[in-house]
Amino acid sequence: MKSDTQFYQIIRACPELIYELAGLPNPGPCRTLSETFKEFSRSADAVIEPLDESLPVCVVEVQHQLDGSIYNRLVIERALAQQQRNYRPIQGVILFAGRELDPSTEPWTKLIQPLYLDEVVDRLRETQPDHLLLDVLAPTYLQTDTELEQWAPFHYHRLRSRNLPTEVLQPLLAVFESWIFHLIKTQDRETFAMKLNIPTGDIRETVVGRELIDEGIRRGMERGLQLGSEQGLETGMERSLLKLGRKHFGPIPPALEARIQALDLAGTEALFDAMLDMGSWEDVTKWLDAQA
Repeated sequence: MKSDTQFYQIIRACPELIYELAGLPNPGPCRTLSETFKEFSRSADAVIEPLDESLPVCVVEVQHQLDGSIYNRLVIERALAQQQRNYRPIQGVILFAGRELDPSTEPWTKLIQPLYLDEVVDRLRETQPDHLLLDVLAPTYLQTDTELEQWAPFHYHRLRSRNLPTEVLQPLLAVFESWIFHLIKTQDRETFAMKLNIPTGDIRETVVGRELIDEGIRRGMERGLQLGSEQGLETGMERSLLKLGRKHFGPIPPALEARIQALDLAGTEALFDAMLDMGSWEDVTKWLDAQA
């Protein structure tokens, strides 16, 4: 199950969780960016930028497969992030799905802090069973369909009942829903949605991530085929892309809309895929700038 986008949404909604789990001092109010470094055409999974400019920025990578170059990449990303911020102090954290995925590349382990998600979950379940993260991540650590049926509604309803600002709670609910509806394949999704008390008419609107992107691409292709030409296919995908973006990012700046409309078919397809890691029209603008 692909999880990078969901973890970006969690970090974007609750950047303080990274500091808590890594044992770093809480820097107070932050903003979370999806940042592209043009020098290497490389995007960091998340850059957490405290609003207090005297405090370090934290560059975060989420790793769910073995990659021997992950430390090297994050060291480079740290250096570039620092260069772009007039040499402000920079921290680095890698969130591995498990310790077995950590290549422990020397000497960079002295500069980068690893976290192991499975160990974090086990520790929280033992020491802080009511922790927010256990509710959000429940679909990732409940092992069987039976466990999902029994415990997913409990965690979902506990998550919904938390006293969190709407701008924090809604992305966390969407992440949970995205994971759970990818996992529930052996039974009717609307039946399970009723168990979670999600309005069945809203399932598609609440499930985020690749499923939404794939749906947009599919509809764009179908619309293009109806128009009967490559130009029609491009137009259909463009309309679906803009519709998807307005739905999740809000009104689009006219100048940005014109740039998107100027993309060719390959560029539109690439942007569809890239939007999986984005959270705003600002991210789209940065992506287009990086392609120039």
